[in-house]
Amino acid sequence: MIVSGRWRWLSWLALCTDMMFIHIHRSIPGVAIDQLMAGFGLSAEDLGTLSSIYFYLYVAGQVPAGTIVDWLGA
Repeated sequence: MIVSGRWRWLSWLALCTDMMFIHIHRSIPGVAIDQLMAGFGLSAEDLGTLSSIYFYLYVAGQVPAGTIVDWLGA
């Protein structure tokens, strides 16, 4: 299958935009840690536990996501 140049550029732009949002999403909690701890009454240990849970769930979602992408043929 031959993909046109326009489709390649649009795909590249979509991927770059997605990576930008991922980077912002991962950076914001680091900047707002003090406000999160004060606002929710969390200790550093509590915040670390919540962060770990988030990343463990993220990793757990990668296996089914990869299987689905393989099934779709992407």
